[in-house]
Amino acid sequence: MIHIETFYLIDYENVHGDGLAGCQDLGRTDHIVIFFTQNAKNIDMSDISNHGAAELEMIEVPTGKQSADMHIVSYLGFLAGTRGKNCNVVIVSRDTDFDNLIRFWTQKTQITASRTEQIKKKPVTGTKKSAKQPGTVKSASSKESRAKGSASAKDGGTKGTGRTKDGGTKGVSSAKGSGTKESGSTRDVGAEKTKLNKEVMQAVRKAGFETSVANTVAQIAAALYGSEQILSDTHNALREKYSNYLEVYEAIKHVMSKYGEEKPAKDDGSNASGKDKSAADSEIRNVLSKAGFPNDVTKYVASTAVKNLGEKSGKQQTYRAVISKYGQNKGLIIYNHIKKLI
Repeated sequence: MIHIETFYLIDYENVHGDGLAGCQDLGRTDHIVIFFTQNAKNIDMSDISNHGAAELEMIEVPTGKQSADMHIVSYLGFLAGTRGKNCNVVIVSRDTDFDNLIRFWTQKTQITASRTEQIKKKPVTGTKKSAKQPGTVKSASSKESRAKGSASAKDGGTKGTGRTKDGGTKGVSSAKGSGTKESGSTRDVGAEKTKLNKEVMQAVRKAGFETSVANTVAQIAAALYGSEQILSDTHNALREKYSNYLEVYEAIKHVMSKYGEEKPAKDDGSNASGKDKSAADSEIRNVLSKAGFPNDVTKYVASTAVKNLGEKSGKQQTYRAVISKYGQNKGLIIYNHIKKLI
């Protein structure tokens, strides 16, 4: 199945931070490209500190009349020529002059393009052909197009299949405490496991993995039902099966937390558990090291991220700290490597 990616081209001098409203809900198939000039150098970091799972790129253009507009239109033409029908472009600007240019490109090429004043608002297409809306759930096959995105087994088997190390679909043994749960009254364990299975499958499919992966992960989840340390056990079980286990874990973490022997306290910004922090520290150091960053960078970024892990604004605090220490360009590159881990 063809994988469609959405590019949000931001006319920052026109919309400023307001145009980025809703960017925190974007996914891995989305890209934010901010066009700015010297006149807008002082971009508020709070505007872009939380841009969801989307990739972020900053492009500084020369100062001049309609300079940003011309660069945005050029970029639109570049995407039309290189990606065509496999690309959806949304220009974020209040400037209605873009509508005629959007109409031109959508009539002359197979690209889908539109304009909106904010990312979260419904786009103006500028053509009778309706634009594909951002936020579409990814197809499972989309994971196969990214080396990191596929749920490949550690034995190097077929990507996205969810195979176990020995090539089979063997589940994990039931964890301690997987019997009947007590919460004032005895629950129907069978019904609870069925519900857990269904919710996990939906979460994994929504994250873009194939049905076969969802089935395997749901089997693991059912086996861990009622565990006293369900999140830690889930993390470890997935790590044994998948090289990109953290992506799978993050997709089902919120579901699994509801089915442990001890339900977690209401999220009030309290710190994450020691085990979660230890796992995050190790993973962040590993990712940055593989990306070629020196030890002092991996150490600082990992310790900063772990310190803020579990806090209400932890992600934003980590973002600001990294940008402050390493600057906008290098800091953003570092942050994009670790944002999925925190």
